Amino acid sequence: SSFKFGAVMNSCLDSSLHHVVWFAGPGAWQAVSQCSRASRGSLLGSPGLSIELPDHAVDVQSVARTLSRLHSLVHLDVDVKGCWGTKSTKQRPDRSLLDGAATTAVEWGSALTRCATLQRLRLNLACTGLNDAGVLVLFSKVHGLPSLQSVDLDLSNNSISPVGVSAVCTMLHGCHTARKVALKLQSNKIRGLGACELAAVLPLFTGLEQLSINLDSTEIGDDGAHALGRALTTLPCLRTLDLDMWFNDIGDAGVRGLVAKLPPSLQHFRLAVPKNKRLGDSFLKSLGSGLLHCPGLRGLDVKFASTFAGNDGLRALSSSIGTLLDLRTLSIDCTSTRVGNAGIVALGNAMVSLQHLASVSVFARGNLIADSGISQFVSSVAQLNADNLQLDFQDNIFTQDVADAVMKRMRQIVDCPSVCVVLGSALRGLTLETSDSSSAEECK
Repeated sequence: SSFKFGAVMNSCLDSSLHHVVWFAGPGAWQAVSQCSRASRGSLLGSPGLSIELPDHAVDVQSVARTLSRLHSLVHLDVDVKGCWGTKSTKQRPDRSLLDGAATTAVEWGSALTRCATLQRLRLNLACTGLNDAGVLVLFSKVHGLPSLQSVDLDLSNNSISPVGVSAVCTMLHGCHTARKVALKLQSNKIRGLGACELAAVLPLFTGLEQLSINLDSTEIGDDGAHALGRALTTLPCLRTLDLDMWFNDIGDAGVRGLVAKLPPSLQHFRLAVPKNKRLGDSFLKSLGSGLLHCPGLRGLDVKFASTFAGNDGLRALSSSIGTLLDLRTLSIDCTSTRVGNAGIVALGNAMVSLQHLASVSVFARGNLIADSGISQFVSSVAQLNADNLQLDFQDNIFTQDVADAVMKRMRQIVDCPSVCVVLGSALRGLTLETSDSSSAEECK
């Protein structure tokens, strides 16, 4: 019962509890409110609170009122997925549901503003049917979180336009001390204007070290990509950059503006632009030029599957990769592009020059790689001292005899603890057992 639940929590909170993880179901929050009052401040001084609100029966406003009393909160993790709607509400929003969301948003915004000591904030509002009105009220009440070091906002799969993005940026203005920012905005109507709004606020984060932005299926276009690229040049401390931009109708000019001048401080960079049909060789050449500004790069992950990139672009990118002498991790996904022998051989030659390379993943299925291309590439791979190797060359045009010879050569790489190779039209796998049994099982 709620009474017993509250009594148990009071006992816990009175024993110097440092972090509360709360999985709240229907009716539980009446007990939470009673508990926070009865404990005379024990809950108020708890530095960490994680909340999962799994269904519509939960009174989210009661949750917010309880949070408003947590003046010493340091970490807050709230997952309200499903409380304000379902995936279906994005297609046909329930007016009363969204009105209720706006009312609840006022409570959330006020509660967050009172958390002056908050250092880490995570809000998952994905698939809730949230529209611009709800976002506007939610974030317009958050006037500043001066102690915030990490912010993770998931607003994906909703009905948010550039107006809603502007409201999010208003809140971000007050969070400029954060060193880690993750924004998941995929499957909204952000468009180029929304991306420009986001780009305008990023330069305020002068101490930002980690940035992750997911803009898949948001129609940002070339203008949005250009604006974000200009913003990235203003982040002198950025070490980790993760950009997802699938299905955005971005062309070579857009990516050129995005990656032309990457921050020199960058150590880990991930760029995912698959399914942008206007991308060709030029964007890989631009990316290669941008990487020359990052001599200390240690991790690189580039995904450009289902584009029109080919040999010329991959050769240019490979030439730049060969200069990244500190590179430890490399992943290239060129599935279903126009890469042939010349491009894949250039990539292999570049990898040989990287003495610290420990993990290599190349996904190149559905291309134009023939016998000489795969043979020379594997010869290069055999010279690596990698701990982890994943190669997928299924559905290319090399012969079965060459595929068998390649597999034989791969079995000779006994110094590599984890090897997974896919060749031909069916799975031909090789797994070498390691002390990490989970890795071996994953390869299997």
